[in-house]
Amino acid sequence: MRRPVILVFLAMLSLALVSPLLPYRAIDLGATPFEVGLVMAFDTVMLMFTAFFWGRLSDRIGRKPMILLALAVEPAAYALLAVGESYAALLIARGLAGLGAAAIPVLQAYIADETDNGSRTRGMAHFNGAWALAFVVGPLMAYGIGDLTDNSHTAIAWVATVVTIVTLLLAAALLRDGKPVAAPLPTGHTPSAPPTESRAFALFDRSGWRAIMMRACGLPILAMTLLALVWGQLEGTVGLWSDEQLGWGTKQLALGYLAAGIAGFLTQVWLTDRASRDFGLSAVAVAATVAVAAVLVLPVLWPTSWSLIAAMTLAGGGAATANSCYASMFSMATAPSEQGAVMGLCHTGINAAWIAGPMLGGFLYAAASPSTPFLVGMAAAFFAAILIVAFRPARSMPQATPENVRPNA
Repeated sequence: MRRPVILVFLAMLSLALVSPLLPYRAIDLGATPFEVGLVMAFDTVMLMFTAFFWGRLSDRIGRKPMILLALAVEPAAYALLAVGESYAALLIARGLAGLGAAAIPVLQAYIADETDNGSRTRGMAHFNGAWALAFVVGPLMAYGIGDLTDNSHTAIAWVATVVTIVTLLLAAALLRDGKPVAAPLPTGHTPSAPPTESRAFALFDRSGWRAIMMRACGLPILAMTLLALVWGQLEGTVGLWSDEQLGWGTKQLALGYLAAGIAGFLTQVWLTDRASRDFGLSAVAVAATVAVAAVLVLPVLWPTSWSLIAAMTLAGGGAATANSCYASMFSMATAPSEQGAVMGLCHTGINAAWIAGPMLGGFLYAAASPSTPFLVGMAAAFFAAILIVAFRPARSMPQATPENVRPNA
């Protein structure tokens, strides 16, 4: 299981490296505010449209070929970012990066293949922990590179290119070959009818995403999408709120995000798996989601720097724990032959929420009040918790059983 987790970290590290430079590079190329926003979101848009399709293909062709094919696109994306001297080149680079990011849901499905029900939550926690760690290390690396050269955007982009090449080579060397083995769903779940050969790659037939969402695993996927919407709308407005209410600037906000990222990483490494084995997966998922909802009211009631830092830290840790539990739930409620499709559908929902969230937050901030995004986020998180309470896992899903945990693959 360590092998795909390392690859997740490296794949996300390239994105985390270039994220701080993108808006400034777009501005240097004469982009309007809308065009800056489009550059920031374009990779997410591409991943939203490709994640399910790529995951579903991996169920049929195999995980490793689809991971390698996606990762092979990324060096071109970041090299173009380094040498491109036009806004169009920047946009194309971001689109290619989004196509390359389709490897992420397939890597998550690979982790599901490598774990049994007893170790699935640990696998999902390590996946999310690698993601969080990349977004701690990446900006710090970008900051250090920026101090070493006057042409920082080019240097950072070339470093990201090297990272993507290393990721591709390691994936080719470390990942096992093979195709997911079809197996029956856990007791109490009925798989969708297998597609015929002529419909195998149709995305919107009854054997596709609608059939998945109609099964029990649709509830934790919806809960994860809601939590992504909560985080997305706060990301879109917390800078405005902190500037207006607290007089924050870039450094203070960066500190808040750093605290959230570290909290997310630490909870995945030391808390999530242990707590789910001691108290039950569903109980931990609900508790973490309710914790996210509860802490969002802190800055509204006590608008201070410390309350906002505390809210971002606790929300980061709570959301990471909840997401790992959600992923473990819907993965264990899904047949091995459909793990790629389910992980892809999950990432489609997450990326749609990340696109819609900042727009929703900005609308609420302007149309209602600066505190409204916090309050709406709290309500949405509570509703996500209700979805998890309503979720009825298969009888084979472990609840509070520390035994039978398979060692890492």
